[in-house]
Amino acid sequence: MNFIFVDGASRPLDLEITVGRLKTKGWAESTSGTYRTHLKTYVQFCEEYEFKAVPCDEKTVEFYVAYLVDKKHFAYSSIRSYINIISILHKMHNLQDPISNSWNIKHLLTGVKRELGTNQSCKAPVTPELLLSMKKVLDMSNHNNIVFWAACLTGFFGFLRPNNFLVKGTFNPEFNLRRIDVLPCSWGMLVRLKVIKTLQFRSKPIEVVLPHLYNHPLCPVTAMSKVLALIGEPLDPLFRLSDTSCLTYTVFLNAFRFTLQLMKLDHLSYGGHSFRRGAATWGSKVGLSDDDIKLLGYWSSDCFSRYIDCDMDKRLKAISTFSTLLPR
Repeated sequence: MNFIFVDGASRPLDLEITVGRLKTKGWAESTSGTYRTHLKTYVQFCEEYEFKAVPCDEKTVEFYVAYLVDKKHFAYSSIRSYINIISILHKMHNLQDPISNSWNIKHLLTGVKRELGTNQSCKAPVTPELLLSMKKVLDMSNHNNIVFWAACLTGFFGFLRPNNFLVKGTFNPEFNLRRIDVLPCSWGMLVRLKVIKTLQFRSKPIEVVLPHLYNHPLCPVTAMSKVLALIGEPLDPLFRLSDTSCLTYTVFLNAFRFTLQLMKLDHLSYGGHSFRRGAATWGSKVGLSDDDIKLLGYWSSDCFSRYIDCDMDKRLKAISTFSTLLPR
């Protein structure tokens, strides 16, 4: 057996490699990318102001918070996320976290919260009316538009973020959808996803239900059937463009916003989350229970409620009910 000398002790090389591999999977790929961005910002701050990154003291953290407020102009929620990388770095090095038990930093963040507020700008929801208008401007004889349209309806009816089912970077059959992952059923189609943000550990099958809406312009089964009718093999990527490249999240988002521009809409008000938010909002509008919305969107908590738009009609109905029996 091979051994290596680490920290004054002999350890099996193969187990060291296994530990390293497993630790790299401790975070989801998207989380790792986010932490890399946060780390880059923190390192730039330390280099610019000549602070030591690790270990650092309470005062360094306070200055970093001020830097994120005045120099980066970040929102309060972003600042809370960005300083977390300092805690992670210290824990990785078995050092005391300078943030968790600091009254001064907690007090400083309360001041930031009071000055900046906590309002978050959400992307506008995709509505059925918007989807109908989008279809009218798309040439549905075009290969790429067929693929793009099916992806739009998959996102809406699946309560999904597009990056849950589209390729990011290069195609990986272990994570990305293949043609074989779409199963025709008597009531429509079943799309089997590998991993999504809310179910990263494959604790149960991730099955998206696409209903057959006969003769309806927004029928997701009709759209998906056209994709499957395109030339391809069962193990090929599901959403593949005419040049055989995959429909990536970036390409999809650019196509989505370009379509909105053609419709003379504010394309920057919409993003990838618009489909998931739109589905949750529509579900609430047509009377789905909270439990049904959570079931369809694979939400494990009530955080979905922040996606739901409470429109004026609902407000007027509520205040009317509230006022009906007031004593005269």
